[in-house]
Amino acid sequence: MNRLAVVVRTALAWVVVAAPSFGEELEQVREGVHAPDPPSAPSTPREPSNDSWDDPWDDSNDSFDDAVTYLVLAVVAAPYWIPYSTFDEPGYERFAGYCEEFDHLPFKDSEWFCSSNYIVASARAQAEYGTNYGDMQSVGTRLQIDSPLLRTSIESSWTNYYEDLPSGTDHLALGDANLVFRFVQNPRTTWRSGVGLNWLNASDGDIGFNFTYGVDVLPIHPVVWSSEIDLGTLGNASLFRIRTTIGAQWLDGELYTGFEYVDIEDAQIPQMLFGFRYWW
Repeated sequence: MNRLAVVVRTALAWVVVAAPSFGEELEQVREGVHAPDPPSAPSTPREPSNDSWDDPWDDSNDSFDDAVTYLVLAVVAAPYWIPYSTFDEPGYERFAGYCEEFDHLPFKDSEWFCSSNYIVASARAQAEYGTNYGDMQSVGTRLQIDSPLLRTSIESSWTNYYEDLPSGTDHLALGDANLVFRFVQNPRTTWRSGVGLNWLNASDGDIGFNFTYGVDVLPIHPVVWSSEIDLGTLGNASLFRIRTTIGAQWLDGELYTGFEYVDIEDAQIPQMLFGFRYWW
């Protein structure tokens, strides 16, 4: 418990230090999303040069290129292959936190949810409040539905941001929806990755591409640790989001706290998170 308190105090201090003091972050989000495309540089014809000549029998360049290719592939594959080879348990389809440790909780025996493991393996829904202890607050929801079909999941989030300004309160909403593959799963952890869409809900909203990578870990009852990284675009802006939470689960409910950092072009939004997650 002392370690948890240290983590929370450290994250809180980081939020206070990192929180921008100049305000109008939400307006900077809009400006970045709707910034005009930069003008393309004029192309200049390349003049032929006889200064160098490639020897068709010299395979040293090919060997170097192959080595670089293998290195890049290894770096890209490492976040997938290492967890898969270390933690995956073939045939394990349901990840429901610590729910299965409570024998009196029913396991999909309700006709309301089709009474079928072939449709939904597990699901999680959560609501949370975020703040930078200054001028920014947020209210968000998240939903993930796990299917036993090829270990695929549908996940979506929706966050409303409210920023206090001298002229009033600014507001916008960010959301995403992703199709992910749970490439690692066992009774104590699940790892997932996939692609989807980001969107900005405002009077002049926009959409973009999203790549997501996340992990949930059950280290010791009742602790739940979850982290997620999103990389993508939103309109003409780049988007980066990282979040990590730590919570305690009792029966099928979890109370958690954590930290989230959102970077959209020139706007940065760090926040502490407090929320509730329902496991099914």
